[in-house]
Amino acid sequence: SFHVKLPASMWQHSIHNVFHASLLHIHHPNDDPLFPGQLNKQVVEPEQHLHEWMADKILSHTGTKSNLLFEVL
Repeated sequence: SFHVKLPASMWQHSIHNVFHASLLHIHHPNDDPLFPGQLNKQVVEPEQHLHEWMADKILSHTGTKSNLLFEVL
């Protein structure tokens, strides 16, 4: 198992900082020419959310890449 440094915001959301070695992988930076449209801003830190909602089920989705729209229950 490995201890990793996490931002305080993740601790506030009860994300534990110890992971088994089988769950960890080497980070490979995004290859923009091969996978265009994958932006870092798509992953939002939890403290940036003004309102959080829990969805029971995803009913459908439409759109692509950064323009996704989900219908949830």
